[in-house]
Parts: sequence; structure tokens; C-alpha cells
Amino acid sequence: KASAEITWHCKHYKGRGIMKAYKNMGDFAKEYNIPLANIEGTFKEYNELADKQAKDPENGPFEAYGGGKSWDKWGKKFFHNLPLETSDAFHVAIVTPVIHYCMGGMR
Repeated sequence: KASAEITWHCKHYKGRGIMKAYKNMGDFAKEYNIPLANIEGTFKEYNELADKQAKDPENGPFEAYGGGKSWDKWGKKFFHNLPLETSDAFHVAIVTPVIHYCMGGMR
């Protein structure tokens, strides 16, 4: 769902070999040897937090990033492209350190 909002970026990073498309989370879980049940549990928790935040955005027990309150312990208060479902297609990037071009050089 979210990939549709950043199509250019997904194509760009897939072309560089640092992002990969999966038909569903089952394919991703199999490739990385992760129990699909772990991902299902994480998605369930995420969707529940999003529902709580939508229903009661001002009374969560945690400080929200950027101000306000959140039901998410990390302070997230905006949830988009829901619900997360393991049957959805996903683009995944495994983040690793890379050297970036520094305009003007380093000092």
C-alpha cells in the first residue's frame, strides 16, 4: 500500500539492488527464515495501536514524537496505509552503512 506513494523511490532502490519487492510477507519470511507468525503478531499489534490512536489521539500513555500523546511506546502518532496485512505486497530494504557523496568535501 505504501509503495504506491513512493513508486519512484522503490524503482530507484530496486535498480541499485538495495531494495526488493515481495508478493507477500510469507515470501519475505521464508527468504529470511523468520517465522511468519512473528510478523503476523507484529502487524496485529501495529494495527491495534493505530486503531487506539485513531479513536483516542489525546490520551495515550506515552509522549508522542513532535508533541502530544501516543499509544505507541516509541511515540508514533500517525499511521498510514492500514491495515498492515501479511498478504499485501511489500518493498523491503535492509539498511546497511554506505558511503554518500558529500558536496563540498569533508573537513
